[in-house]
Amino acid sequence: MPQVKAVDSLLKLCVNCIKNSLNLNVPTKTKTLQTGKWTGSPWFVEQTTDVGLDNNLFQLPTVLLEAILSSLTTSYDLNTQNTSLLELIISPQLTKLDAPGLYNEQYLNFFPKLGNLQELVLRNSSVGDMCLRTIGMWCEKLRVLNIEECSRVTDAGIKWLIYNTAHIKMKKNRRLTELRKTLQELKIGHTGVTRKGVKMAVKHLRALQYLEHEYCFEVLVEWSQTNTLDQRLTKNTRNLSFIRLCVLPNTPFQSGTVGLVVALCPSLMQIQICVTEGLTDTDLQCLTTLRHLRSLFILGITSSKFDEITFDMGVAPILGVIGSSLEVLDLTYFAFVDIWTVIKFCPNLVNLAFLCHCESLSNLSNEEIIQLENNEQGRIFFKELKVLWGCYNIESDILLNFLSSPLLEDVSISRCDAFNDEILREASKKFLFQNLKSLKLFNCGSVTRLGLDLLIVASNRLEFIRIRFCKNLTLTDVSDWHSQARDLQWKLHLQFEDSNGKRVFS
Repeated sequence: MPQVKAVDSLLKLCVNCIKNSLNLNVPTKTKTLQTGKWTGSPWFVEQTTDVGLDNNLFQLPTVLLEAILSSLTTSYDLNTQNTSLLELIISPQLTKLDAPGLYNEQYLNFFPKLGNLQELVLRNSSVGDMCLRTIGMWCEKLRVLNIEECSRVTDAGIKWLIYNTAHIKMKKNRRLTELRKTLQELKIGHTGVTRKGVKMAVKHLRALQYLEHEYCFEVLVEWSQTNTLDQRLTKNTRNLSFIRLCVLPNTPFQSGTVGLVVALCPSLMQIQICVTEGLTDTDLQCLTTLRHLRSLFILGITSSKFDEITFDMGVAPILGVIGSSLEVLDLTYFAFVDIWTVIKFCPNLVNLAFLCHCESLSNLSNEEIIQLENNEQGRIFFKELKVLWGCYNIESDILLNFLSSPLLEDVSISRCDAFNDEILREASKKFLFQNLKSLKLFNCGSVTRLGLDLLIVASNRLEFIRIRFCKNLTLTDVSDWHSQARDLQWKLHLQFEDSNGKRVFS
């Protein structure tokens, strides 16, 4: 059933209680932080422990401290001027600090306490190179660093993440930070970092599994070309540890460059290809070597002409080789795909997104398609499917099979005449949608209130419904469902918009 609005969890109650007890107007001239007393720059720190400081917050479980901090940042109780409140919460046991948009130079004094930090998010803030110098010095266990949209970060800051004058470890007369061995994810998009900084990160951060930057793909192409030359000269090579990659070139694709980068990153589990001029069906065939690939996104962007690659000659052969390992498949670049090819070769999908089905694009024989259509054993095509998006013109029997996936949680359907009252009636007879939490409909003109009434019942777990431009669903319908949810105390959120500009959000 749609979840009844329950009493807040014990964790949430604890967080709110502690938040309310904190004095948000703590005087700025408080006693110095528990783990150190210092003056001057934060990299000249004499660390001492003040055992006399009675701070019960530090005795709380880490998960509770992190929940308090997260709640404060999302509720805007913290700001760039309120450092005294942050003083009370920052403790050596924190492993995650997510404070987007929150930073000033006084925060540098907190980093000597964050030696156990593993994830740090300071995106869209005034973070600069000196902050990265401090992070490189004190956050030796950091695995994830997100400083995207921090315009003050430059190549010098990336260098400080790698080399630091305050550490003792030496190699070739340079002092190296521990981040070379620990940092796995670095997001530096839309900063002042140039190709030079990206090259430094790729070269020296040996544990890096994902690097987000506008020039990442071009730098990897250059690196692979240099790597190939070094291999010819020295018979030595170093593959990268990347498991995620976004292929988004700033210039037209050059033939073979995708293959070079894929060969450099053989452990890729997720690849997102933004199609632009120069990419060909042949370029895509290198993906068949990625035996660990779990997620494949082929997307269009504003510069795409949408005729660069094809489904039948480019993607279908790939699915025939590695489709069984895929869990996420996004084919929204293509106006049309053959869904039978996807059904045959990708049985383990958890997330599927496509636009329109076109059987003429199939590389399967007529006998194979007939066998799939007959579906003699009544098998479900995707037993693991949780997220379904698209289905513009799919046949009703295929759609019903998709909706029969027992784990289905999130469905987004657009411009689909097959999604109608009859298919919902069939689904209700089979007791489908037992796990469905989110339903989003766009321009689905065949469904009416009679069909959706079968979904909004106590036996389902719906939490969110969005209806946009569905001509046979009205504002009155949504208002009635809202009243029903309110009366039964269901945790059901509804959004509605029609062609006349009427909107409802609840």
